[in-house]
Amino acid sequence: MFDIVTVCTGLDLNNIQVCIKGLKENLQFNKIYIITNNTSLVPCEDNVVAIDENDIVSADLANELKNMNVPFFPKRFGWYYQQFLKIEFSRSKYCDSDYLISGCRHDFTKTYSVYG
Repeated sequence: MFDIVTVCTGLDLNNIQVCIKGLKENLQFNKIYIITNNTSLVPCEDNVVAIDENDIVSADLANELKNMNVPFFPKRFGWYYQQFLKIEFSRSKYCDSDYLISGCRHDFTKTYSVYG
């Protein structure tokens, strides 16, 4: 079995219930980890773990990343920051098994098998 990791902020949190429902109905997994800037908007459900984004990438490091000389910064910082959060999850205390990264806008509507 594996875990699922998604990053969800802002208006996308309005869709998180649909995302969780689709994942639970169509995949077999251990836990869903939702990395967000507002953990209070993540529903309290079995196997759903809300993680404050600052537990994955510190606010100081986020500010340092904002000042990098990268194309489209700071306008596209949010997109890059989400990628950093997904990568850094693998080094966090929460990561203890294989995991699938799923977008918070992805709605699974059919059964899906990761391993086969």
